Amino acid sequence: MGTFLLWALAIIGVLALIRIFDDTIAKKSTYNATAIQENPVRYSMRNLNLNQRMSVVNMLKGIGVCDLPRGSTTKELQYLNNTIMILGVRADECQAYLKAEGEIQMLWDLSELSDSEKDMLIHMAWDMVICDGQANEKEFKALEYLFGELGISMEQFANTTRKTQAIMNYLK
Repeated sequence: MGTFLLWALAIIGVLALIRIFDDTIAKKSTYNATAIQENPVRYSMRNLNLNQRMSVVNMLKGIGVCDLPRGSTTKELQYLNNTIMILGVRADECQAYLKAEGEIQMLWDLSELSDSEKDMLIHMAWDMVICDGQANEKEFKALEYLFGELGISMEQFANTTRKTQAIMNYLK
């Protein structure tokens, strides 16, 4: 009888630990999901279709790799992975979409963005450029080409980034 009681208590203890562990994981998952849902990028890009979201990721990847081997690929990859998670896409699908449809389709997808979505795209592109340090000539050329194809001048790009920086400084 004593052995049976000891086994029963052990099983109850293990089940209680499993329940505590599951609750902890559920809380972390809820926190991550809430953080993603409340993210300003996700909110700004909420009306994009899947192809447009994948094109955003592909454009950012192009900016990130344009200056290799210079820069920090770790920081750029981290920024890209965060963006992938926030936009709710998969990296392999983004890459397959770009390979199948090409750069022209990526630019077409992005040209369909609203002005406010393009402003967020400018902000995201600039974040990708500076996440590994100061911008360099290759990155500026990539930005000039990509945004030029989207009908956004470098002056407009600079004005948008200045406004963003002014807001960030104000909020500090």
